[in-house]
Amino acid sequence: MRRRVAVCTVAAAFADEREASYAVRLIGASPEIKARFTLRRVLNERGDSSMVILEAHLADPGQVDRVETCMLGAHGAIIPSDVVAQASIAS
Repeated sequence: MRRRVAVCTVAAAFADEREASYAVRLIGASPEIKARFTLRRVLNERGDSSMVILEAHLADPGQVDRVETCMLGAHGAIIPSDVVAQASIAS
């Protein structure tokens, strides 16, 4: 079985995991979108979760607009791809 390699990543910040989960459900409702997901928690100075970052890794760059629309529909704030790339290099 051949594993799909992600060509691009779409990321968005959400206030909580519930909203990020809703975005995953919206994306999953479109059977033509094949994505893998990564969820990261952003902690504040006290160690509390202040937001979550949802990344959708796509093999088809033609699906980026649809995934961004789903993330926006779930009240996410899209993170520019160059920022996502820099954060991936730093971690």
